[in-house]
Amino acid sequence: AGAYPPMGVEQLAAGRGWIALALVVFATWRPERVMAGAYLFGGVTIFAQQPFKMGDRIEVQGINGWVKLIGLRTTKLEDVHGQEITVPNKFLSQYPVKNASGRSSYVVNVVLPLNPVCDPETLEKFMFALKEILQRCPDLEPNYGVGLQGFERRAINVEFWYEIKRLAAGNAERYSSDYSRIVEIRSQINLQVLAEMKVCGLEYAAPCLAD
Repeated sequence: AGAYPPMGVEQLAAGRGWIALALVVFATWRPERVMAGAYLFGGVTIFAQQPFKMGDRIEVQGINGWVKLIGLRTTKLEDVHGQEITVPNKFLSQYPVKNASGRSSYVVNVVLPLNPVCDPETLEKFMFALKEILQRCPDLEPNYGVGLQGFERRAINVEFWYEIKRLAAGNAERYSSDYSRIVEIRSQINLQVLAEMKVCGLEYAAPCLAD
C-alpha cells in the first residue's frame, strides 16, 4: 500500500506531455516561467525516479521527516514533533535525499567518556555487562559491539554500538511512529547502562574547560 504503480504506457505518455509543457515554459526565458519550469521538472523527476514513497522517512539538507503527501510542485513531510514541512520538489531534485526507510535496521553508536581513575578489571567487568544488556534486548539485531575506544587527556572512552530492528507490522499500533519506538528502545538501554555504571563505581570524565 502506498507504493507507486509501474511506469506504464499511460505514465510515459503523460511524462512526455509534462516535458513538452516544460519546454514551452522555458522557451520564452521569462523569469517567472523559468521558475515554474524548474518546479515542474522537480515534480516530474520525483514521479519518474521514485526516490521515496508515502510513509518513508527522508532527510535532505538537514530537513527530516515522514512523507505525507507527494504533489507535482511540493512534497509535504511531518517531523518528529508532528509539524508539517512543505518542501519544493525543485529542492528535492537538486540535493541528495537520504531514505532511512530503505534501511534494514537503525544503527546507534555511543561513546562514553569515563573518569580515567579506574582499574582495568572494573572496565572489563563494565564492558562485559554492556554486552549482556545488548544481548538481552529483543528489539536488537545480533550485530553489536563493545570495546575500549581509546584514551584522551582526561578520559577513557568506552564505545558500544547496536542495530535496532525495523518495526514489525503487527506492533505498529504501539507507537505513533517508528522514531518514537527507536527513542523508547534507546532510552531503555541508556538507563540500564547508567545503572551498570553506578554498580561498577564508574563516573563520567570531567569536561576539560581549559588546557
